[in-house]
Amino acid sequence: DVGINRVRLDIGYQAGRYGEVRLGIARGTIDASVNVGRNTFPETEFDFGGLILEANLDRLDNAAVPRSGSAAGLIITRADDGFGSTDDYTKVEFTSALFGSRGPHTLFVNLDVGVSPGSELPIYDEFSAGGFSSLSGFQQNELTGQALGVLRLGYYHEIGLLPLGFGNSVVFGGWIEAGNVWEDEDDAGIDDLLYTATLALGADTAFGPVYLGYGWAESGDDQLYLSVGSTF
Repeated sequence: DVGINRVRLDIGYQAGRYGEVRLGIARGTIDASVNVGRNTFPETEFDFGGLILEANLDRLDNAAVPRSGSAAGLIITRADDGFGSTDDYTKVEFTSALFGSRGPHTLFVNLDVGVSPGSELPIYDEFSAGGFSSLSGFQQNELTGQALGVLRLGYYHEIGLLPLGFGNSVVFGGWIEAGNVWEDEDDAGIDDLLYTATLALGADTAFGPVYLGYGWAESGDDQLYLSVGSTF
């Protein structure tokens, strides 16, 4: 398990209705522990200190269950001992999504990419995959490493509407994913991609999006999910 306590001070710019850019200074501590297997950490508490640059573009028509539009996000983290960090490293995370609909039918594509240019991520801040919306046949954060790449293609169909006051649409659909998490960026390639498939029933409720899903991986791993909160 990894627990993070962090304080961050940002300055930013709001780019109209759809985008923002912000730069922040962050300080904090990371508590790391091993629940299964031998504990090989040389210490269990680490200090974080550094700069975080974040840019977001959001033109989705609905944050809960999008039907059309696009979104993208970029986060660049630079941890440095000059800011009190235990480890020096650079971490780059990029996400994007595109949705298109016709009638009750919606197609979407998502791309998640992570690299650590010129540095090695400490074990407590490696990229991870696994869980309902990231190689969903695997357990939450089951896959970890120095580089990440996941492509997701999906479809869902609006099958009804919730009663007035309880929310909006109810959808049923699924997606397939291809991706992996690698121990070295140079090892990344299509030859060792992992493939998963997911079926899900979702609802845009008054309390936020709720999904019941089943994920299966070609390795034979599978998971059942109940997800409450933003997914895409």
